[in-house]
Amino acid sequence: KNLSYKLWNYHFENIMNTLWLEGNFKHKKWEFGLQTVNQMPSTGQNNLESNERYMRPDEDTWVVSGQIKWNHDKLSASAAYLHSFSNGRFLFPKELGREDFFVSHSRTWVDGFANLNVYQLRLEGKIKKHWSYDVRMSYWDGPGIYAFSHNKYGKPDFYQWYSSLVYHFRDQWDGLTTELLFVSRRSEAGALPVSKMFYQTNFQHFNFIVNYTITI
Repeated sequence: KNLSYKLWNYHFENIMNTLWLEGNFKHKKWEFGLQTVNQMPSTGQNNLESNERYMRPDEDTWVVSGQIKWNHDKLSASAAYLHSFSNGRFLFPKELGREDFFVSHSRTWVDGFANLNVYQLRLEGKIKKHWSYDVRMSYWDGPGIYAFSHNKYGKPDFYQWYSSLVYHFRDQWDGLTTELLFVSRRSEAGALPVSKMFYQTNFQHFNFIVNYTITI
């Protein structure tokens, strides 16, 4: 009962196939997790012009991610790492939602990267029965903004701060939550031309979010 695993296989005809394997092991207050993802292009990509391809025919994408977490009452602290190898960019269609790596969170995507290292520290927990919080600090070490074969969207290396404070309604409003989300991203001076900086780096993002979840 301390070991759990997940296996997904996404196949998009004439585009690509994605195999996702994840395992988690719990022992007392500790949790250990490992994710491995492989993507291969469909042969249908071979017949397209290069500017029409979603994935290059020679790409063979591998991504690994690991996490170690410590749980104590209403508090959890974790450290996570992700590495995307250089033989193919990890690509994730937005129609599937958000990719679910240990380092993934709102306003940030692993999509489009190869030869990437991500380091993350995270603190999350509950305050009484109505409030929960999630705070993360991460560093994204990519292949460089001009390495387009490994960096589809030309993103620079960056440090990112993520914090979320959620209020959970109860009783007749059970399922309703409000969230205050703050994301700040910073890169070294000159890491990206100012003309291309918009929403890529050096920004602060505030959101107030209302969600209502219905259980059927």
